Amino acid sequence: MIVDRRFPFLPIALLLALTTLGCSHRAGFETALDGSPPPVVEEAWIAPFELADNVDSVAIAPEHGWVLATTKETHQLLVIDAGSGRLVRRVGAPGARLGQFDRPNGVAVIDDLALVVERDNHRVQVLSLPELEPLGLVGAEILQRPYGIAAHSEDGAVTLWVTDNFKIAGDDPAGDPRLAGRVKVFRLTRDADGISSEHLRSFGETTGRGALWKVETIAVDTANDVLLIAEEHDDRMALLVYSTAGEFTGRSVGGDVFAAEPEGLSLWRDGDDGIWVATDQYARRSVFHLFDRRTFAHLGAFTGAVTANTDGIAVTDRPVDGFEKGVVVAVHDDQAVTAFDWRNVAATLPHE
Repeated sequence: MIVDRRFPFLPIALLLALTTLGCSHRAGFETALDGSPPPVVEEAWIAPFELADNVDSVAIAPEHGWVLATTKETHQLLVIDAGSGRLVRRVGAPGARLGQFDRPNGVAVIDDLALVVERDNHRVQVLSLPELEPLGLVGAEILQRPYGIAAHSEDGAVTLWVTDNFKIAGDDPAGDPRLAGRVKVFRLTRDADGISSEHLRSFGETTGRGALWKVETIAVDTANDVLLIAEEHDDRMALLVYSTAGEFTGRSVGGDVFAAEPEGLSLWRDGDDGIWVATDQYARRSVFHLFDRRTFAHLGAFTGAVTANTDGIAVTDRPVDGFEKGVVVAVHDDQAVTAFDWRNVAATLPHE
């Protein structure tokens, strides 16, 4: 079923009945810092998929008008029309060969590449855009249980930061020396023969506020030398601010606002300014918190009318069909992808 933006009330009424199927960390309803519910921004479109897909993460390819979404159970990459939510095609199949996936989680778009993190193949698979043909693999000999990915392109090379949330016995991993490898950094280059990559370093604090206990989502802002890492452990829920070189800055963000679980994280850019969008993964309805790009001041929050139990999100400031100022796309309850017009999101912010 594809949702037409001209008639949003029909599928929204249907999906509201399905929202309770979610199983995130908290099932209660959300409130803003002053105790009132956050404003509701109605979804511009809602694109449901097969329940068996188990949709996890999303990325936007604005040049092609696409949203890419990973499916953890059917082991595919969904190509979705960013303007309407229409499914364009499915890519891949279960397996370990090039062009196949095993529990794909994180996904990113950089230049003319799509980067797909495969948790159970322990690798990042690189595909060409727009063909979505496999070009090669990154990290297959090093990664153990990868989840999230951030990427930056400069001088013909792409730097990748990949979270490696390998299992550590016990509920309190404080001081475990293996935490120093929670994030792995690679350099990726492309030539006529395909791609080549090298492992640059691994990092992560092992003690204190910057220790990485349960990490999946990661995002980068190289202009401000910021790497944001979502810490999801029940006792430590916050966004940890690292430098791009892998040094903890001593700052954590959102510890006073996250009550369910910090998940999707993405940056809407406005020249040198911008807004971080971060998800609080409530089962009933996800809360999307908005933070200043540079100061990390909490600017506000919103919910969708439907969107719940959100894993991945993606944001772009680039115009996409029907979204002149950009769009926020989000996973809904493992079974759908939704979109919010950035103009409607911005309208929820206080104006001086």
